[in-house]
Amino acid sequence: MHRHSSHFTPACIAFIKQGQGLSLEKYQDERGVWVIGYGHEITAGEAFNGQISVAQAETLLLTDLCACEELIHAKLPQLKDLFQLEALIAWMFSAGITRFCPSEMWPDYISQPEII
Repeated sequence: MHRHSSHFTPACIAFIKQGQGLSLEKYQDERGVWVIGYGHEITAGEAFNGQISVAQAETLLLTDLCACEELIHAKLPQLKDLFQLEALIAWMFSAGITRFCPSEMWPDYISQPEII
């Protein structure tokens, strides 16, 4: 289900854009994953032949943000803080979204905040 991501802060979106950079053509990242736009990992069912537009890159980014959010809520339903959610999403983009699907990428301490 695609949702509009107007609930993500402009700061989150800008941070991810800056960290990922923009590529209108697909390329292989340092792990060998095919990527396009603002860090969108190309799946087996997707075909990008040639350049995409900036608008398409924006759409891919927003779709990826929603997918990350859904994965986080599935793994950490108790997480309600928008800042923490966006920080975790930025981390997911930085490490590579597909690396977060396996359960071993979800350390126990993420869901157990420290009491100070």
